[in-house]
Amino acid sequence: AVSKQLKNLLGNRVRQVVACSMERREGDAYAFNDPLLETLDYSADCTGGSVPVLLIALFFLLPGRHAGRGGDVEAILDQMIVSGKIGGYYNTDLIGSHPKLYSILSDRLASVL
Repeated sequence: AVSKQLKNLLGNRVRQVVACSMERREGDAYAFNDPLLETLDYSADCTGGSVPVLLIALFFLLPGRHAGRGGDVEAILDQMIVSGKIGGYYNTDLIGSHPKLYSILSDRLASVL
């Protein structure tokens, strides 16, 4: 749902918006995490025949093992550059750093209590 909203907001300023995960457990029960970042298919249809540069929206509250400098997401992206799959990437800040996040979470919590 968030990727569809983002695509609507960005319109034609980006070629494609894809929701993906950085990891998943084995088994069909965890298929909801597909596709994985490292296995995304960048066909000529979505890249215009060039090596893509990605904008990664980090849906993490805080930096840690996965997100932030030296995290798993950065390692996956760096390997994708080395393998020639992408030409580069830019990251957004973590969603936990956005000042509106806590008021949104507070409103959502209040709506279910």
